[in-house]
Amino acid sequence: MKNIIKLVVLTSLFISPIFWSGCDSINKLPLNVATEFPFTLKGVVLTHTEPFCMDDSETYLDYQGEIRALTLLRVIYRTADETNSVIPAELEGTFEVIIRRGDTNETMIHKIIENFKPMDYKKPNKPYNLKLTALEISAVNEFLNSNMQNNPCFIGFVELLDVQNASSDNTLIGTVDVLIEAEVEL
Repeated sequence: MKNIIKLVVLTSLFISPIFWSGCDSINKLPLNVATEFPFTLKGVVLTHTEPFCMDDSETYLDYQGEIRALTLLRVIYRTADETNSVIPAELEGTFEVIIRRGDTNETMIHKIIENFKPMDYKKPNKPYNLKLTALEISAVNEFLNSNMQNNPCFIGFVELLDVQNASSDNTLIGTVDVLIEAEVEL
C-alpha cells in the first residue's frame, strides 16, 4: 500500500506542472530569418558596399507585428553557384567583411580573413562561418531589438585585397548571409 501511495504522489508531482504551466510555450515560435547581402566584385579593385534590410526577408515581413525578440545566430559567406562566379578559379586574397548599422553607420562586425580562396566556399562545399566575438553579437542584438518594428537596416561592405596578379578579368560573386532567430508570439 505504501508503494502505491508513493507512486501516486510521485506521478502527481511530475504531471501537475504540465497542467499548471499553461500554454505560454505553445504561443511562442522561434523562426529563422535570413537577410542577405549579395555582391559582385569585378576588376582590379574588388570592393562593394550596399545597404540591406530586415524587410528583404519575406519571413520578417510576414511576422513583423508578432516578433517579440531578435537574436543573431551567425553570419556566413558563400560563393555563388554560378559557373563564372570566381575568375580565375585560383583567385585568392585577404577578404574583409564589415557590417554597419544603417542608421548611424556604426561598425558592428569587422572581419578580415587571410589567404581566402572563394572556390573553397562554393557548393558542394560548406559556406564560411565568420567567427564573431561576444561584443559583435551583443551589438547586433541590441541594434535589432531596439529597432525590430522599424525595419532595421545594415550597410554591408566586402573587399578582396592582396590579390596576386590582379587583372580587370578578376571576378567574385558571393553573398554574406546574416542569420537571425525571431521569437514570434502567435
